[in-house]
Amino acid sequence: PTGIGGDIIRIYSLIQKAGDRIIGFASVMTERLLGIASTLVITLISLIWLLSSFKTNRILYINIFLLCIILLFFYLVFNRKYPESFAIRGKNIKLFKLGERIDKLFEAIRFFQHKKIIYVKVIIISLAAQALVILMHYFLVLALDLDISVLYLILVVPVTFLLTMLPSINGLGVRDGGFVFLLAREGISTAGALSLSF
Repeated sequence: PTGIGGDIIRIYSLIQKAGDRIIGFASVMTERLLGIASTLVITLISLIWLLSSFKTNRILYINIFLLCIILLFFYLVFNRKYPESFAIRGKNIKLFKLGERIDKLFEAIRFFQHKKIIYVKVIIISLAAQALVILMHYFLVLALDLDISVLYLILVVPVTFLLTMLPSINGLGVRDGGFVFLLAREGISTAGALSLSF
């Protein structure tokens, strides 16, 4: 269920290796957030280029909002002036030891604070992976003889990828709806959009 369902398996495997549930979770969550951030950056650039294709700026605002949330999260986690009062309040949450676990999660993420090169590598790999997925879609566009530019695919592919994170069976239906909606603006038929998505 959902495009991130496989993360559970990854977390489980990392727990077996690291022997620490929090570190396993923090590792996968950090990688996932960096991946989403790189996708949002690509989408933001393409949205600015293709803004005239849309009647509303809503999708641009949503993209900026999500990117700001992720950046704010990393800012709070890595900020050296992390408020001690907030940490103390967090530890006071006794329900399911939630406060202690949140604090440990932040500590696990901050473990890489002095190894920023790791974050740079993850972002570069994530951007390269996105570029390859877009290229794959472009070759499929050529094979299906659809009239879609690479530039427009830079918008469509990341947006539909984000849609797969909504509750679904591996994005089935949700991703397809995204392709149909976005490609219709380029004059692509529902059948063509569904064929590309499938």
